[in-house]
Amino acid sequence: MRGILWTLVSVILILAFLTFLIPTLFGAVGNAVQVNAVINAEQMAGIINILESSPANGQYKFFLPDADCKVQLKTKNGIAVLNFSITLGTEQQHLVEIIENGVSVSLLPQSGQEGIECDKGREKPLYFARLNNNIFISENSLISGE
Repeated sequence: MRGILWTLVSVILILAFLTFLIPTLFGAVGNAVQVNAVINAEQMAGIINILESSPANGQYKFFLPDADCKVQLKTKNGIAVLNFSITLGTEQQHLVEIIENGVSVSLLPQSGQEGIECDKGREKPLYFARLNNNIFISENSLISGE
């Protein structure tokens, strides 16, 4: 009888502990996803800024995370707006505005898609290439030899 009582008390304590721990863990996961969205979007914006001031025919390879995510780009009035969204339980997104200083920025998605999507199961390469006065973001290398 005493062993059953200790088992019951232990189970109740574990359930009470888990009841308070689980919401905290989900909050931490949501925060990590948000940080991941911010970091990836800011890194991509930094790559574009570097390519804007670099000579033509340069390329940079960036790896998208192994997750459910998407990169979109919209341009309006000389400002490119990069949108990186990622879903790990909850969807988070981060927008970065990039001023186009004489260099236009374009996203080259696969046909029929409005953005470039990540691949679950592997890190997907994303190429940023400056060709003359254009910066292209593509899933494929745009400069031969890479």
